[in-house]
Amino acid sequence: MRIGIPLMALAFLLNACGGDTRRTEVAARPPVIAPDGVLERASLPALVNSPELCTFALGQSSVDFTPLPDTEHARGCGLSHGGTFEPASMSFDSQVTASCGMVAGLSVWEREVLQPLAQRHFGQGVREVRHWGTYACRNRNSRQAGQRSEHARANAIDIHAFMLTDGSVISVRHDWQAADARGAFLRDLRDGSCDVFRGVLSPDADAAHRDHFHFDMGRWTFCR
Repeated sequence: MRIGIPLMALAFLLNACGGDTRRTEVAARPPVIAPDGVLERASLPALVNSPELCTFALGQSSVDFTPLPDTEHARGCGLSHGGTFEPASMSFDSQVTASCGMVAGLSVWEREVLQPLAQRHFGQGVREVRHWGTYACRNRNSRQAGQRSEHARANAIDIHAFMLTDGSVISVRHDWQAADARGAFLRDLRDGSCDVFRGVLSPDADAAHRDHFHFDMGRWTFCR
């Protein structure tokens, strides 16, 4: 469903014309949020394609999202329509600062992919996600030349390990090929993440990703 600025404009017009207040409130709330404030997975394309709608929707949702001022740097790097994110049921080992669309994706991923898979494979949830950052002003795979990475716009995250509720740690580097629940969890997590993020790279992609997952909300769709 494509939703954009015309939806909010409609709310303004209804109010200006003395329309019904209840109908105005319904129009003003984008139908990308469930009644309990949870973001809908189906809404992610609309949120990624419209940063203004995304920041508005997250502000009305139950997601713990704190907007930050835009920061533009030279050479195609910076943060636009972004902020910090605190997950509902676990934590990150360091602060996550990302684009609004990426935050929306992480919120849906935590609730609909990560925690259900942890419960399925281990009978417990994930307490902490360990990552190597979201923003880095660099090219893809840190090459000297080439296209900018999605990290250059804080539109990606590199995750390397997960701590479960009981304190055990599942590492992408050490457990990807494991024949037990750890390996099955990581491989299922890669597959499930492809239904949320536009770009997903795992150890199956190349040597550069042998020890982590790369998730992004960039222009291209790939799952490897």
